[in-house]
Amino acid sequence: MKEAERLFTAIQKLADKITDLKKSVTQVSNYQDISVASLHYLDAIDKLNTPTLVELSEELQLSKPSVTIMVNKMIASGHVIKEKHPEDSRSVILTLSDKGHEVVSRCRDAFKHLAVDATTRLTPEEMNILIVLLNKIS
Repeated sequence: MKEAERLFTAIQKLADKITDLKKSVTQVSNYQDISVASLHYLDAIDKLNTPTLVELSEELQLSKPSVTIMVNKMIASGHVIKEKHPEDSRSVILTLSDKGHEVVSRCRDAFKHLAVDATTRLTPEEMNILIVLLNKIS
């Protein structure tokens, strides 16, 4: 049990650092109209490349009504574009606007900075072990 508690603490510290990193991205003057939760949505839309609302809700493991509410907020803020699906007129596809792409890019740059920071604190052997372990548990 003690090892599980140590692991929980380490994971919690990493999760807190990631949340702080996302908050720092949203606190920049150009991005104050976006929440930390929205970053997760934007990243998923970018990763899925023009998903439907159903595909996005499945990826995020959230209900379609919940996803629709957040997507509508991101459309209103100019981060997401909603268009009719080219093959199914009953459905829509989502894409990132230039503003949305900029936020995703800035967030990814922040995560890359976190990774570079980790490489300065770890030996090459520790870095390889960390990569193997993170891939194993994720």
